[in-house]
Amino acid sequence: MQQPRIPIWIGRIWPRRGPVQRALRWDGCCLYKEPPDEEFTPEDVRKMKALVDARPSPAVSFDIVVGHAIWQRAPDWEVERAYIRSLTEAGATWWMDYIPPDEYSRMRAWIEQGPLKIDYENSFTAGKAARALRASHHDQAR
Repeated sequence: MQQPRIPIWIGRIWPRRGPVQRALRWDGCCLYKEPPDEEFTPEDVRKMKALVDARPSPAVSFDIVVGHAIWQRAPDWEVERAYIRSLTEAGATWWMDYIPPDEYSRMRAWIEQGPLKIDYENSFTAGKAARALRASHHDQAR
């Protein structure tokens, strides 16, 4: 097996116990809420982070991936940036935009628009810490 291997993120519905427990045995979670249009809150992320921190080996890197579909973006991008910051401050390490299958031209337009840019220096400290920890863990595994 390749060492180090690629990270394995487990996805499913939050806060169902089974998917959460499976995710805690791997490298991260990419959970969503039901119905799918319901947004993650900072409190949801804090609860997931508390479960991560309570694992037997909490020093091992774990990614908390959150995001939403592109049609859920706030019309005011400053509001959207504030929302994403609140999730990263709560412990999220990755943000993903979901682009659903659609006509090629519509999908291409979303892709060309690019990701919403935020102040990474102040907003993704949790993600940077996770990446630094992962790099450190990777170096120790060598």
